[in-house]
Amino acid sequence: MAKLMMFEFRRQLFHLFFGLTLILLIQFNIIGVRELWILFLIGVVLSIICKQYKLPLISRLLDFFERHQIKRKFPGQGPIFYVLGAFLSLVLFEERIALASIMILAVGDSVSHLAGRFYGKISHPLNSHKFLEGAIFGFCFGTIAAWIFVPFLDALVGSFVAMTLEGIDVKFGMTQIDDNLLIPVSAGLAIFLVHLLVTTI
Repeated sequence: MAKLMMFEFRRQLFHLFFGLTLILLIQFNIIGVRELWILFLIGVVLSIICKQYKLPLISRLLDFFERHQIKRKFPGQGPIFYVLGAFLSLVLFEERIALASIMILAVGDSVSHLAGRFYGKISHPLNSHKFLEGAIFGFCFGTIAAWIFVPFLDALVGSFVAMTLEGIDVKFGMTQIDDNLLIPVSAGLAIFLVHLLVTTI
């Protein structure tokens, strides 16, 4: 049990720092839409290769950070969808909304998982496999993180929508949409609509 807890803690720390790194690279114009698309394509190619062969560094990182069942079906699924989520956010929304959305993914989602796993006692009303404490902590920290880039109300609504959908496990047909794609796009759309509504009133 302790080994599993440490593994999940390690995964969420990676999730947090991966997102913060993307945000800094985007904010300082080191990478943009084109570079994110290239990173996504490279990730897909490496994933296909890793299903058949062990690549020295990549395979060790997968062993260290990725769940066994995911690694077997779709190696690198988390980072690949993370980059795709960031890419779509930048394509669909202006940069500050995209950065706020990625911040909700990086901070809110990480805190949600850790708080739920370590402190969760009350079952989530929308998902029996998750805990309400995780959703609340994720919502609060996601709001604060997004507030760096957008007004407080925008951050509040964006984080609430994203964390609510994260709890539901949204599916497209029979396939569950990866949180790393769902959260930034849904948060960005919510922030955009709130901002649009506020500015037109």
